[in-house]
Amino acid sequence: QYDEANTETFKQQAHAGNASNASNSTNASSNATTWEFNPGSLWALSQTLSDHLGPVRSIAFSRDGQMLGSASDDETAVLYAWNGMEFSISSRIQLHSDWVTHVAIGGGYVATAGLDDVIHT
Repeated sequence: QYDEANTETFKQQAHAGNASNASNSTNASSNATTWEFNPGSLWALSQTLSDHLGPVRSIAFSRDGQMLGSASDDETAVLYAWNGMEFSISSRIQLHSDWVTHVAIGGGYVATAGLDDVIHT
């Protein structure tokens, strides 16, 4: 699924020299996968984050690349922090009563939206 916002984030992160970028699987996987960008070569699998019980619907990076968020059908959003080597879970947001379809990170805030017609910040 094409997502212009996440594609632009990929471009910004790669351009800034940040080696970690993420993609959600198109096969309704419950994983978020990070890829390493190597200029002049192909993307290489860096890390698979398996902290959801349902398909991952959306991912987002913070502008500085230090936080990654994922949204899932399991009614949760998960936030990950970059520790210099890999992303590790920093918190799980369990505020929705239905699938979480979107996650956004910016300006010191995290926002989630779901099929329960609610946006949480």
